[in-house]
Amino acid sequence: MNLKFVFLKDSNLIFPLILIAFLIRLIFVVETTGSPFVSHLFSDSEIYMSYADNIVESGNWLGEEAFFMSPAYPYSIAIVKLIFGNSTLLIRFLQVIISTITLILIYLSAKKYFNIKTALLALVIAGFYDSFIFYSGIIFSETLQVFFITLLIYLFSLKQKYSDLKFWILTGFVFGIASVFRANILIFLPVFAIYILLDKKFSSKLTLSGIRIVLMFILGAFAAILPVTVRNAAVSGEFVLLTTNGGINFYIGNNEDAVGVFVTPDEFDYENDMAGRKYAEQVTGAELSSSEASSFWYNRTFEDILEHPGSFTALLGKKMLLFFDSGMFPQSSILDMTFYREHYSSVLKLPLINYSIISLLFIIGILLYVRQKDRDNLLLILVVSYILASILFFVNGRFRLGIAPAMILLASFAVFEIIQNIKSAGIQKLRIPLIILTIFIIVSFFVIDKPKFTNYDAYAKLGDIAQDNEEFDKAVYYYNRSIVLSDKYKTFMNLGNTFAKKHDFANALSAYAKAEERNADNHLLFFNRGIVLSQVGKYNEAVEQYNKALKLFPDFPPAIRNIGIIYFVNENYEDAKYFFNKFLEISDDEATNALVRKDLETIRRKLGSN
Repeated sequence: MNLKFVFLKDSNLIFPLILIAFLIRLIFVVETTGSPFVSHLFSDSEIYMSYADNIVESGNWLGEEAFFMSPAYPYSIAIVKLIFGNSTLLIRFLQVIISTITLILIYLSAKKYFNIKTALLALVIAGFYDSFIFYSGIIFSETLQVFFITLLIYLFSLKQKYSDLKFWILTGFVFGIASVFRANILIFLPVFAIYILLDKKFSSKLTLSGIRIVLMFILGAFAAILPVTVRNAAVSGEFVLLTTNGGINFYIGNNEDAVGVFVTPDEFDYENDMAGRKYAEQVTGAELSSSEASSFWYNRTFEDILEHPGSFTALLGKKMLLFFDSGMFPQSSILDMTFYREHYSSVLKLPLINYSIISLLFIIGILLYVRQKDRDNLLLILVVSYILASILFFVNGRFRLGIAPAMILLASFAVFEIIQNIKSAGIQKLRIPLIILTIFIIVSFFVIDKPKFTNYDAYAKLGDIAQDNEEFDKAVYYYNRSIVLSDKYKTFMNLGNTFAKKHDFANALSAYAKAEERNADNHLLFFNRGIVLSQVGKYNEAVEQYNKALKLFPDFPPAIRNIGIIYFVNENYEDAKYFFNKFLEISDDEATNALVRKDLETIRRKLGSN
């Protein structure tokens, strides 16, 4: 690819467009640097960064368990940290550069597939697509995933290379890397193989057979995937191709109460059991590995599907409509552009291009493109298989972002075709696509029940940040705002903790009671309530709460020590000695152990003097 030649030959608009798109992304990074969700990461961002920090600090690049989620992104962060040090700002800046390179690849792909006018339009759409701007500046893997899928699309557009075996190895390798960022796109691999082997026209003009093309593509893909599989086997002793989160995600997207987007069932504590492993162990009564837990959730979901095939089919149809719907359906508020637009970003307030525009144009574009005699079926297969991979699980704004480059190409093609047909009075060609689009809009807006999203977790996180900063009144305000939107037990528990730190013990106990009504299986709830009861002198009730905590977590050292302290304060030295000794048996906190030993020495003196 001779970029200098491309830019000189094409339009003077290319350089300014790319520069403006780069600067907009850079401004977004700068203006949100001090925002709470960047300075205090949460949700998957926190998981990614913590994973990377642990790799760098421990020097253990293999880890100890099979990967739960796609590993490429946290490992990429770890490499950046290892080379350049701990800088979230640098990681975000590098993502801006990658996002900008992606724009160039989209432009070049559109030029190869269509023409320069369509390519320029694709560059404009991609450059000012709000989601591309947004994700380039937050700690999520989508920017890198989009880059590798766009690179794959560009490689597909190089039809003059199709007779080269090395080309198919390279293309497969790029696909393999993309799958390490988003494992469910592996569904493209069998679809690609079936198409190449069955379509004799594809290889008839090439010096390669379909079998050799498929084998080389698979070889390239597994060259990228195999290290992850081998690593998983080495640390867990099990075969896990990439990740173990497929089972629980499949269940979340297809259980009997599923609504088509990411909503965890009420009985499932996703925050503390993301893999669903503990819940699966509770149901089966057996200790399970990560892959066994994933298999459990797959099997349970398939059983539900076989019992209710009609409901599953209807749900798939709904998810198909939701995939093209204007709603972003974010997994958490850190991914809610509206929240960022309202509170932290002036860039996102610009008249940017949004997903609804792209998706509507894409529907027209793909309907027009399938009529083309010289269409690229590989591009269509990639689009269809990616959408299928998404709706088999659940619709999520960031999950569908990976196929956005292909959607932008076809959306740009649609605009070009619409203009050409209007100029040539060939509007008849657009009749069927427009009818189908109209039907889609009517069904999407007036028939399907769309899930509603609230920013309860944003306010809950803001409450956590305020509490950490000892701004307790502000924390109470944010927690209450969160509770109005969704009364989660953890928010009530954190509200109780905040009241306790304010020494407002009555409200603290009230908040804990409401938390218990929603979830009575959290040992920290009873432990914290025990502390408050101790502070107001209700020692017997405090001991009851600590014992409830110990029923849920039998070897929870702080509860054991606090019971000992209550007995010590009440001069019940024998019982105090028992609990202090029990604490020392299980505690590895040497600083606290030293204090407990001093208490035991005091008890010995007291008992000796008696």
